[in-house]
Amino acid sequence: MTTEWQREAALAGTGGSIPIIGEFKRRLGWDALLVGFARFDNRVHSPNEKYDLSSFHKGIRSWVRILAALARYD
Repeated sequence: MTTEWQREAALAGTGGSIPIIGEFKRRLGWDALLVGFARFDNRVHSPNEKYDLSSFHKGIRSWVRILAALARYD
């Protein structure tokens, strides 16, 4: 993430829930890390919500980097 965004990734507890994540832990014993690429000024779920196209492109490239890094642990 740091390489793509050219700054340190921020860990942020932002609330919300995705029910399947709890099931992964209960049934499979898997932990999960949810990664978001929105900027804080996107005002998610507000009447004037937006999502920058640059965040979309950087998010795609970030996932390529994340998956490549995980593949090295095989």
